[in-house]
Amino acid sequence: MVSTIGLVILILGLLGAAGMLVLAARSMRPVYHVKCQRCGHTTQIPREAGEYACPGCGVPLAKVTKENKASEQDHP
Repeated sequence: MVSTIGLVILILGLLGAAGMLVLAARSMRPVYHVKCQRCGHTTQIPREAGEYACPGCGVPLAKVTKENKASEQDHP
């Protein structure tokens, strides 16, 4: 009985440690922090190639190229 409880606690501990590693890996993902000049919404843009817009008002915020350089676009 004692070994069964110990085994359950060990498994729960390992699952908790794996969950913490996943959360740590996700938080290490490089992002750009951008604030929309039109509506003031602050958002995170991943360093993956693509064009990104403000989720609040839809104004284009940045274009990320393959070289992982963001260029902010001018908007009113």
